[in-house]
Amino acid sequence: MERTPQHLVLNVFVAMAQESVNDVTAARYARVHRQLLRFLDEADFALCLGTGVAMLLEAERELGGPGAFFRLLGFDELVCCLPEFVAESWLLPGRPDASSQIDLSERLMRWLRLHGYLDMGLSGCILWDAEEAMARARRRAETPDLP
Repeated sequence: MERTPQHLVLNVFVAMAQESVNDVTAARYARVHRQLLRFLDEADFALCLGTGVAMLLEAERELGGPGAFFRLLGFDELVCCLPEFVAESWLLPGRPDASSQIDLSERLMRWLRLHGYLDMGLSGCILWDAEEAMARARRRAETPDLP
């Protein structure tokens, strides 16, 4: 798989997050990271990025394989798509993994913003929407019906 600078940044973020937690949580974070990469390689982004961008991304996936999202797009677009990543259809099974996915997604948004990876002129409102989506996902994950 081709690695872009954005993939390297994600790897650094996850590695730093894993340093400050126990082994069980670090393993959850690794599962979340794999799920995020799978999401970026497989999800339909027409709703969050528009049909034109989604069609271009699909063509790049067919031609270039895994890693297409970051070959074409950046972290601003990732933040735009993160609400879909914490939707029920993409959440990892089980309450601990689902909660870790939501938590790590929230932390990733903050980290990207604090380290200057987001264009706040472009992503400011998107960031607020994504933060609200994370809060809704957290409330859903805390309900008793999730195993």
